[in-house]
Parts: sequence; C-alpha cells; structure tokens
Amino acid sequence: MKRAALLASCLIWSVLDLSACQSAPAQDKPTPNDPPEVIDVLKVSLPPSVAATGVLRITVSVAQGGCLHFTNFKVGRRTPTRLELAVQGRPVSGSVGCPPVTGNVAETYSDPGSPARTGPFEVFVNGQSYGSVDID
Repeated sequence: MKRAALLASCLIWSVLDLSACQSAPAQDKPTPNDPPEVIDVLKVSLPPSVAATGVLRITVSVAQGGCLHFTNFKVGRRTPTRLELAVQGRPVSGSVGCPPVTGNVAETYSDPGSPARTGPFEVFVNGQSYGSVDID
C-alpha cells in the first residue's frame, strides 16, 4: 500500500517536472583508463648503505589482488638528502568486483644517484618516512 502511494506521488511529481523522485546520479566506476591512484604499501625495504652516486634499490611490497594493481612509481621530490615516492595503481581491468587479496608482491624502484646523495638519505613512500640510508 505504501509503495503504491509512493509510486503515485512520484508519477505526479514527474508530470509536474519536479525532481524529488529522481534518483541520485550514479557514481562513476573507476576504469583502467582513469589516472593512477596512490595504493597502500605493506612494507618498504632499504639497504643499510649506498654510494653517493650508486644505484639505490628500494623494494616496496603491495597487495596482490584487490581493487587496484600496481602500475608505477612516481617521484614527487628528489634532493641530495631525500627521496619522495608515490606508489600508484589502477583498477583491475575487466573486473566486476574486487578480486580477493591473495598475498603481496614486491616491486623495486631504482634511484640512479643523481644528484649525488649526502647522508643520511631519507626515503619517503606515500608521504611516510621509511628510514634513512647511510652514504658511503
């Protein structure tokens, strides 16, 4: 009975071109063509030391599965004493729902050592400090 009354009210409002019965616009579902998003980091591993101009390899663990998959690292800022990285991902292609998280996967970023580092060299990932590396 209440449903019939609601439908009748909506019909009258729609004839009068009033919007009270219109549903809210649907939220756009993320697609693989959307810009990358920052994704959660599970763990960051740094070597204890590196040469001032040597390659610094930073291993970042991210979830394997879930709504977003790793696509790239984005350098926000790099100075002789600091590296700021963002870990980015995109929605899983062709997925209706989010696949289950099945573990983690390690991705490696290699900082080429230019400009030459001075110590201590601090590494930030997604805005959080994960420690410093001594410079040989």
